[in-house]
Amino acid sequence: SRWCLQPDGQTIAVTWGKYGDYTFMVTDAVLREMAGCQVGNEANWRRMRASRALSAAEACLLGSTGAGSAWNFEYNGGSFEVEFRGDGYNHFICKSYPDHSHWTMGGAEGNELTISWGKYGTYEIMVDGAASTGAGNLQGQPTNWRKMAKVRDLGVTNNSDVPDHDHAHEHTENCSH
Repeated sequence: SRWCLQPDGQTIAVTWGKYGDYTFMVTDAVLREMAGCQVGNEANWRRMRASRALSAAEACLLGSTGAGSAWNFEYNGGSFEVEFRGDGYNHFICKSYPDHSHWTMGGAEGNELTISWGKYGTYEIMVDGAASTGAGNLQGQPTNWRKMAKVRDLGVTNNSDVPDHDHAHEHTENCSH
């Protein structure tokens, strides 16, 4: 699925593939509740409530706009820039070592980052959201270490240059971008 904030700043449009397109509005900002329905079918309604706040690490990776963030990624051979996209698919972008890649967060504290970096392997990184840093390694290889430090938040326009691949990145008339 994909979502986008509509120009009014109050409505979110969601495309759920075969399940259709929906729009939602905030009904209770304190409880973080939203309500809406399938576009053109008010009888097919939905309500949702946030289950928890984002962890400091999640908020740091998603950045101030929610579009993601850029980081300096370091290993024993040097460093390069990577991006953690908040694009609905959690793309991990590295122009120096490109491959179809994604990131996920887990752990009881929401600070355990996993990068599934295609042919380069799976990396496990502990993220310190308050310090905007992370450290970890190639899965199962503690001596193959990685460190990272946040460089900047991404703007919402950064998400348009994801390489072609097999996700359905279609937009509909109900999405404003």
